[in-house]
Amino acid sequence: MTIPIQPIEIVSFPVEGMTCASCVNRITRFLQKVDGVDDANVNLASESATVRFDPSVVSVSDLAAAVDAAGYVARLEQAASGTDERDLEQVAEARSERDEAGARHVAALRRRVIVSAVLTVPLLLGLARMTMAPGLPAIFTNPYFQLAFATPVQFWAGWPFYVGAWAALRHRSSDMNTLIAVGTSAAYFYSAATIAFPAFFLAAGLGMNDEALPLYFDTAAAIITLILLGRFLEARARTHTSDAIRRLINLAPRTARVLR
Repeated sequence: MTIPIQPIEIVSFPVEGMTCASCVNRITRFLQKVDGVDDANVNLASESATVRFDPSVVSVSDLAAAVDAAGYVARLEQAASGTDERDLEQVAEARSERDEAGARHVAALRRRVIVSAVLTVPLLLGLARMTMAPGLPAIFTNPYFQLAFATPVQFWAGWPFYVGAWAALRHRSSDMNTLIAVGTSAAYFYSAATIAFPAFFLAAGLGMNDEALPLYFDTAAAIITLILLGRFLEARARTHTSDAIRRLINLAPRTARVLR
């Protein structure tokens, strides 16, 4: 009596939206819950998921649905599987598309970092004027000046954090995007409220002895700029690492000679 061997396939596809180890654990947990999945390995560095599954029980679209249920996006158009020549060509094509997408992502992050940094510097000069450099021009501490510079940082440069936080909220979870969006929004909207309703805050005891009401536009902008810079450096390092690994793989001999 022969026992039929269960067919097992391996598929690898990019996953967008991961920012930390908790994201990896969440996606892995959702994939492993799917019937027919033998093993799931999610890699934050390469932003991809590799899944061993039984194709007679579960399909690749079901795996994508599990990733979506976890609050992330599976790029099945860049999925790769198999080991024959045609599949290897598919792997190479998928890797090329992934590299192009990674390059576009790095370029977009670079633009956001540059704009955010340029707009944040005047806000930090305002902080310096109130502390260690009182000789700086008074315009740097003007509330409307700070509002004008902080708004693009908050809602354009920081837009990816809001998108990630909303995606996590829709799936009743939270991540680093939630923390950043909530924290910087609290600082920004509090500061905007002190400009719109100063009497309310003066009645609450802030700004006594003719002191200016405290503003935290510089705090929100600096947090967004620094985190964007970190993500840019991480994405660029990931791209360079992928290129180095690919060059090492290309050094492997394509033929072997066996002496008997």
